[in-house]
Amino acid sequence: MTIHIFNTPEAFQSYHHLSDPTDLLLLIEDAVYLCLSQDLTTDPRIKILVDDVKLRSISLSPTLSYISYAEWVSLTDLHQNSVSWGRP
Repeated sequence: MTIHIFNTPEAFQSYHHLSDPTDLLLLIEDAVYLCLSQDLTTDPRIKILVDDVKLRSISLSPTLSYISYAEWVSLTDLHQNSVSWGRP
């Protein structure tokens, strides 16, 4: 089980298919803009860093799964590895 951390929409588009069904996909920084252009509800593995959404003045949607920094830290304990993906 791996946490895949995406910090840009381009990174998510390019690399999210490399994840395993047991992995977690975390959108941070500018990757949270995907909330505005994609249906992220189809994959329950996707989590979105709520602080980055708020910093960008994006409205929170009740259908998406948001996590805090503290929850992110807790999730790292549950996952064996983490991989950060940036611009391709």
